[in-house]
Amino acid sequence: MYKLLLPVATLIAVVIALFAFETEDSRADFVFINRGDIFTLDPQRMSWLNDMQMAYCLYEGLVRWNPNDFSIELAAADSVEQSEDGLSYTFHIRNDAKWSNGAPLTAYDFQYAWMRLLTPDFASDYSDFFFSIKGARSYWKWRTEQLANQTNLSIDQLSSMFGEMVGITIVDPNTIRVELEEQIPYFLDQLALAVCSPVYKPCVEGWNVSEADSDKLLSGGWHTISPPTMNNRKWLKIDETT
Repeated sequence: MYKLLLPVATLIAVVIALFAFETEDSRADFVFINRGDIFTLDPQRMSWLNDMQMAYCLYEGLVRWNPNDFSIELAAADSVEQSEDGLSYTFHIRNDAKWSNGAPLTAYDFQYAWMRLLTPDFASDYSDFFFSIKGARSYWKWRTEQLANQTNLSIDQLSSMFGEMVGITIVDPNTIRVELEEQIPYFLDQLALAVCSPVYKPCVEGWNVSEADSDKLLSGGWHTISPPTMNNRKWLKIDETT
Protein backbone atom coordinates (compact mmCIF):
# COMPACT_ATOMS: atom_id res chain seq x y z
CA MET A 1 0.00 0.00 0.00
CA TYR A 2 2.73 2.44 1.04
CA LYS A 3 4.72 1.47 -2.03
CA LEU A 4 1.77 2.43 -4.25
CA LEU A 5 1.37 5.83 -2.58
CA LEU A 6 5.09 6.71 -2.75
CA PRO A 7 5.12 7.79 -6.44
CA VAL A 8 2.02 9.94 -5.90
CA ALA A 9 3.53 11.58 -2.83
CA THR A 10 6.77 12.22 -4.71
CA LEU A 11 4.91 13.87 -7.59
CA ILE A 12 2.96 16.09 -5.20
CA ALA A 13 6.19 17.12 -3.47
CA VAL A 14 7.82 18.01 -6.79
CA VAL A 15 4.81 20.15 -7.86
CA ILE A 16 4.78 21.97 -4.50
CA ALA A 17 8.51 22.61 -4.79
CA LEU A 18 8.13 24.03 -8.29
CA PHE A 19 5.42 26.45 -7.21
CA ALA A 20 7.36 27.40 -4.09
CA PHE A 21 10.47 28.41 -6.04
CA GLU A 22 8.68 29.96 -9.01
CA THR A 23 9.53 33.64 -9.42
CA GLU A 24 7.09 36.06 -10.99
CA ASP A 25 8.43 38.07 -13.93
CA SER A 26 8.67 41.79 -13.32
CA ARG A 27 6.02 43.88 -15.01
CA ALA A 28 6.95 45.13 -18.46
CA ASP A 29 7.70 48.83 -18.85
CA PHE A 30 5.15 49.04 -21.62
CA VAL A 31 2.28 46.76 -22.64
CA PHE A 32 0.63 47.30 -26.00
CA ILE A 33 -2.37 45.46 -27.46
CA ASN A 34 -3.00 45.86 -31.17
CA ARG A 35 -6.39 44.62 -32.38
CA GLY A 36 -5.33 43.35 -35.78
CA ASP A 37 -2.48 42.49 -38.10
CA ILE A 38 0.23 44.96 -39.07
CA PHE A 39 0.51 45.61 -42.80
CA THR A 40 3.80 47.51 -42.72
CA LEU A 41 6.29 49.13 -40.35
CA ASP A 42 7.27 51.64 -43.05
CA PRO A 43 5.63 54.87 -41.83
CA GLN A 44 5.46 56.44 -45.29
CA ARG A 45 3.35 53.52 -46.55
CA MET A 46 1.00 53.31 -43.59
CA SER A 47 -2.72 53.90 -43.97
CA TRP A 48 -4.45 51.49 -41.56
CA LEU A 49 -5.07 52.50 -37.95
CA ASN A 50 -3.36 49.35 -36.65
CA ASP A 51 -0.18 50.32 -38.49
CA MET A 52 -0.29 53.89 -37.25
CA GLN A 53 -0.83 52.82 -33.66
CA MET A 54 2.37 50.82 -33.93
CA ALA A 55 4.16 53.77 -35.54
CA TYR A 56 3.36 55.99 -32.56
CA CYS A 57 5.07 53.35 -30.39
CA LEU A 58 8.17 53.13 -32.60
CA TYR A 59 8.77 56.58 -34.09
CA GLU A 60 8.99 60.17 -32.96
CA GLY A 61 8.02 62.99 -35.31
CA LEU A 62 8.88 66.66 -34.96
CA VAL A 63 5.60 67.19 -33.09
CA ARG A 64 2.98 64.91 -31.54
CA TRP A 65 -0.48 65.03 -30.03
CA ASN A 66 -0.88 65.34 -26.31
CA PRO A 67 -2.79 62.18 -25.26
CA ASN A 68 -4.95 64.07 -22.78
CA ASP A 69 -6.31 67.02 -24.75
CA PHE A 70 -5.01 66.25 -28.29
CA SER A 71 -3.13 69.55 -28.43
CA ILE A 72 0.13 69.77 -30.39
CA GLU A 73 3.33 69.50 -28.39
CA LEU A 74 6.99 69.32 -29.34
CA ALA A 75 8.59 65.91 -29.80
CA ALA A 76 11.83 65.45 -31.77
CA ALA A 77 11.89 69.23 -32.20
CA ASP A 78 12.61 71.38 -29.16
CA SER A 79 11.37 74.59 -30.79
CA VAL A 80 9.47 75.78 -33.86
CA GLU A 81 9.24 79.22 -35.43
CA GLN A 82 6.42 80.34 -37.71
CA SER A 83 6.88 83.26 -40.09
CA GLU A 84 4.61 86.29 -39.76
CA ASP A 85 2.78 85.42 -42.98
CA GLY A 86 2.18 81.84 -41.76
CA LEU A 87 3.83 80.34 -44.85
CA SER A 88 7.04 79.07 -43.26
CA TYR A 89 7.82 76.80 -40.32
CA THR A 90 11.37 76.33 -39.00
CA PHE A 91 11.97 73.35 -36.72
CA HIS A 92 14.99 72.94 -34.46
CA ILE A 93 15.71 69.28 -33.68
CA ARG A 94 16.82 68.30 -30.19
CA ASN A 95 20.57 67.79 -29.86
CA ASP A 96 20.01 64.64 -27.82
CA ALA A 97 17.67 63.00 -30.37
CA LYS A 98 19.18 59.66 -31.42
CA TRP A 99 18.33 56.59 -33.45
CA SER A 100 18.34 53.24 -31.66
CA ASN A 101 21.89 52.56 -32.95
CA GLY A 102 23.15 55.79 -31.38
CA ALA A 103 23.36 57.79 -34.62
CA PRO A 104 22.08 61.38 -34.39
CA LEU A 105 18.60 62.23 -35.66
CA THR A 106 19.04 65.04 -38.17
CA ALA A 107 17.12 67.26 -40.56
CA TYR A 108 18.30 64.98 -43.37
CA ASP A 109 16.27 62.11 -41.88
CA PHE A 110 13.07 64.15 -42.10
CA GLN A 111 13.78 65.46 -45.59
CA TYR A 112 14.46 61.91 -46.81
CA ALA A 113 11.29 60.55 -45.18
CA TRP A 114 9.13 63.34 -46.64
CA MET A 115 10.71 62.80 -50.06
CA ARG A 116 9.52 59.19 -49.86
CA LEU A 117 6.07 60.39 -48.75
CA LEU A 118 5.77 62.78 -51.70
CA THR A 119 7.21 60.51 -54.41
CA PRO A 120 4.63 58.37 -56.30
CA ASP A 121 7.08 55.46 -56.54
CA PHE A 122 6.47 54.71 -52.84
CA ALA A 123 2.67 54.58 -53.17
CA SER A 124 1.78 56.50 -50.02
CA ASP A 125 -1.94 56.99 -49.39
CA TYR A 126 -1.37 60.35 -47.69
CA SER A 127 0.78 62.16 -50.25
CA ASP A 128 -1.93 64.65 -51.23
CA PHE A 129 -2.27 65.72 -47.58
CA PHE A 130 1.03 67.54 -48.06
CA PHE A 131 0.51 69.15 -51.45
CA SER A 132 0.19 72.37 -49.47
CA ILE A 133 4.01 72.33 -49.22
CA LYS A 134 5.56 74.61 -51.82
CA GLY A 135 6.40 72.67 -54.99
CA ALA A 136 5.13 69.31 -53.69
CA ARG A 137 2.29 69.02 -56.20
CA SER A 138 4.59 70.04 -59.08
CA TYR A 139 7.17 67.46 -58.00
CA TRP A 140 4.49 64.75 -57.81
CA LYS A 141 3.21 65.63 -61.27
CA TRP A 142 6.75 65.69 -62.72
CA ARG A 143 7.59 62.27 -61.32
CA THR A 144 4.22 60.81 -62.36
CA GLU A 145 4.84 61.88 -65.95
CA GLN A 146 8.29 60.29 -65.80
CA LEU A 147 6.85 57.01 -64.62
CA ALA A 148 4.27 57.09 -67.42
CA ASN A 149 7.17 57.46 -69.85
CA GLN A 150 9.11 54.66 -68.10
CA THR A 151 11.96 56.99 -67.16
CA ASN A 152 14.27 55.35 -64.64
CA LEU A 153 15.98 57.50 -62.02
CA SER A 154 18.02 56.40 -59.03
CA ILE A 155 16.95 57.26 -55.51
CA ASP A 156 19.82 59.75 -55.34
CA GLN A 157 18.62 61.52 -58.50
CA LEU A 158 15.09 61.71 -57.09
CA SER A 159 16.45 63.13 -53.83
CA SER A 160 18.36 65.80 -55.76
CA MET A 161 15.29 66.86 -57.77
CA PHE A 162 13.16 66.85 -54.63
CA GLY A 163 15.60 69.23 -52.96
CA GLU A 164 15.43 71.58 -55.97
CA MET A 165 11.66 71.53 -56.48
CA VAL A 166 10.08 71.22 -53.02
CA GLY A 167 10.08 73.85 -50.28
CA ILE A 168 11.71 71.66 -47.64
CA THR A 169 15.11 73.14 -46.82
CA ILE A 170 17.86 71.88 -44.56
CA VAL A 171 19.25 74.96 -42.82
CA ASP A 172 21.78 72.90 -40.87
CA PRO A 173 21.86 69.29 -39.59
CA ASN A 174 19.57 70.20 -36.70
CA THR A 175 17.28 72.68 -38.46
CA ILE A 176 14.70 72.13 -41.20
CA ARG A 177 12.41 74.71 -42.82
CA VAL A 178 9.10 73.99 -44.55
CA GLU A 179 7.50 76.54 -46.89
CA LEU A 180 3.79 76.35 -47.75
CA GLU A 181 1.84 77.40 -50.83
CA GLU A 182 -0.85 78.90 -48.57
CA GLN A 183 -1.66 79.17 -44.90
CA ILE A 184 -2.72 75.84 -43.35
CA PRO A 185 -3.88 76.41 -39.73
CA TYR A 186 -3.74 72.67 -39.01
CA PHE A 187 -0.32 72.05 -40.63
CA LEU A 188 1.28 70.95 -37.34
CA ASP A 189 -1.52 68.42 -36.89
CA GLN A 190 -0.64 67.01 -40.31
CA LEU A 191 3.01 66.71 -39.30
CA ALA A 192 1.93 64.75 -36.23
CA LEU A 193 0.59 61.98 -38.49
CA ALA A 194 2.57 58.75 -38.40
CA VAL A 195 3.38 59.04 -42.10
CA CYS A 196 5.62 62.05 -41.34
CA SER A 197 7.84 60.04 -39.03
CA PRO A 198 11.54 60.09 -39.91
CA VAL A 199 13.24 56.97 -41.25
CA TYR A 200 16.92 56.06 -41.16
CA LYS A 201 18.18 55.98 -44.75
CA PRO A 202 21.05 53.46 -44.30
CA CYS A 203 18.58 51.04 -42.71
CA VAL A 204 15.80 51.59 -45.26
CA GLU A 205 18.15 51.10 -48.20
CA GLY A 206 20.44 48.51 -46.58
CA TRP A 207 23.72 50.37 -46.93
CA ASN A 208 26.90 48.32 -46.95
CA VAL A 209 29.68 50.66 -45.84
CA SER A 210 33.25 50.37 -44.62
CA GLU A 211 34.08 50.35 -40.93
CA ALA A 212 35.46 53.89 -41.20
CA ASP A 213 32.29 55.18 -42.89
CA SER A 214 30.17 53.32 -40.36
CA ASP A 215 31.93 55.18 -37.54
CA LYS A 216 31.33 58.50 -39.32
CA LEU A 217 27.61 57.99 -39.89
CA LEU A 218 27.14 56.83 -36.31
CA SER A 219 28.88 59.89 -34.93
CA GLY A 220 27.82 62.60 -37.37
CA GLY A 221 24.90 61.20 -39.38
CA TRP A 222 24.65 59.40 -42.72
CA HIS A 223 24.83 62.70 -44.62
CA THR A 224 28.52 62.99 -43.66
CA ILE A 225 29.58 60.15 -45.97
CA SER A 226 29.17 59.44 -49.68
CA PRO A 227 26.27 57.03 -50.30
CA PRO A 228 27.34 53.54 -51.39
CA THR A 229 26.79 52.51 -54.98
CA MET A 230 23.45 50.94 -55.89
CA ASN A 231 24.90 47.42 -55.81
CA ASN A 232 25.97 48.09 -52.22
CA ARG A 233 22.43 48.84 -51.07
CA LYS A 234 20.70 45.66 -50.00
CA TRP A 235 17.06 46.76 -50.26
CA LEU A 236 17.13 48.85 -53.44
CA LYS A 237 16.88 47.62 -57.00
CA ILE A 238 15.56 48.85 -60.34
CA ASP A 239 13.14 46.66 -62.27
CA GLU A 240 13.94 47.49 -65.89
CA THR A 241 10.62 46.00 -67.10
CA THR A 242 8.54 48.50 -65.11
